[in-house]
Amino acid sequence: MACLATFLLVLVAGVSPAVAASKGVCPRGAWPVLKGSGAKAKVVKHQGKVRCRKLAKPKQAGFPKPSAVAQRELGTTADQIAQALAINPDAFAGISGKIGQRRTAALTQLALRTWRQQAGAARARLAAADGELHINQTFGAGGAEAGIKLDAAPVTTGGKLGLEASATIEVNVSADGLKNIASGALEPGTSAKAKVEISFSDVPAACPTAAGKVAGRLIGKAKVTLTITGPGGTETHFAAAEMDVAYQLTVGENARWETIDDVDAKSTFSYGGTGKGTETWRGRRLGSGFGQKGLLGGGDWGANIAAQTQHFDPGHGGVFGPHSRVRWDLGLDIGDLKSISNVKGLIITSVATDYLTLAALEYIRGIVAPRLEKHWVRRRGLPEARRQAGRREAQSRPEHQGDDQERQGRRWLAGQDEPDCVRRGVADPRADDDARRGRFRLHADGAERHADARHVEGRRAQPGREEDRRRVAR
Repeated sequence: MACLATFLLVLVAGVSPAVAASKGVCPRGAWPVLKGSGAKAKVVKHQGKVRCRKLAKPKQAGFPKPSAVAQRELGTTADQIAQALAINPDAFAGISGKIGQRRTAALTQLALRTWRQQAGAARARLAAADGELHINQTFGAGGAEAGIKLDAAPVTTGGKLGLEASATIEVNVSADGLKNIASGALEPGTSAKAKVEISFSDVPAACPTAAGKVAGRLIGKAKVTLTITGPGGTETHFAAAEMDVAYQLTVGENARWETIDDVDAKSTFSYGGTGKGTETWRGRRLGSGFGQKGLLGGGDWGANIAAQTQHFDPGHGGVFGPHSRVRWDLGLDIGDLKSISNVKGLIITSVATDYLTLAALEYIRGIVAPRLEKHWVRRRGLPEARRQAGRREAQSRPEHQGDDQERQGRRWLAGQDEPDCVRRGVADPRADDDARRGRFRLHADGAERHADARHVEGRRAQPGREEDRRRVAR
């Protein structure tokens, strides 16, 4: 996680060639060049104009690989805390004023390190027969008392098919433990508590709609809260991050997903605590047409990044801070340079939003789509001899001389594969047009049926037979 925070700060410095701003405004996709750090940081100008540059692209090293294991995805979600702290390094200034910066950083790292260790141990735990995993235990951590509560369960009801997981780590540090955790002055009798809360939700629709769309949503939340208790009372501060990605998978007539469309990714980073209000930074990315090949699909990394970001909608979305905002369609105005910290916050929010959006797309490609496809098309479990016999019989029928797409659709009727959505579905009268074309279609309730009304259960329908008329009508 530390390397992720470093990655974000490096992007603030930037490595791309600088470009001159036009009339004091950075063009779309470019940000002011910053020089120096801390209180000495300043915006670079040339002949009175702000110098701008495009941000460096994310590096392949350290980019999160998607996993179907709940504990791993919770760990990836926890990395969002790094983005939150990078945007506002003073999130725990109130705590630092009481116990010192080194001790505050050590307390935060103790909680996150404890989470990583426990999450690693939890990977070895087997889920129950129903796919659920529950952990609730206490243990010692770095001289402190700690506890973990983890719950993960598949979602298979309500027309959904996915996963929900959450975890909470609490570390209680005594006065003696807090004194020894780092150097520096500390008021006697001061104890501390660190709490990390993480949740992940991946619950797309189980079956496609009539238009061949599968609506899905990924939500990841991470929050770290520090509390100190001493002679002067109790003080609490928090830093939180949330990523909410809505999308739709477009499914072809062969029951395979084709593109990720209507992506609406929203990031939120918030801070607050005793004696101060909540400060919030937000980012938003929209896009459509993301194909099956992603960042992790091999090939040149830079080319893969460019192929993905070209599907971002440059006319909508932006980043929004407590003091100003930047819309993607307009770029950064000179009026947004209210302070260096404001510029840095906007830049890191922008980078973090893009980074987390790309990571979410990889998860959809690598985990969500394959899981749904297995649900749509499942083996019947028939003996191989029966399956082959059914296949030969189906292939010998005249109606199987159509185009490849039609043959692919009729494979499902031949006993080779069975769409799970069919078993629970019902016929849709809107299939008449498709029936005349001899194709199957995807129905609004998720049912997929072959729509050739001329054939009923493998034989040609006879219009004069009442039984066939009823079946075709259904």
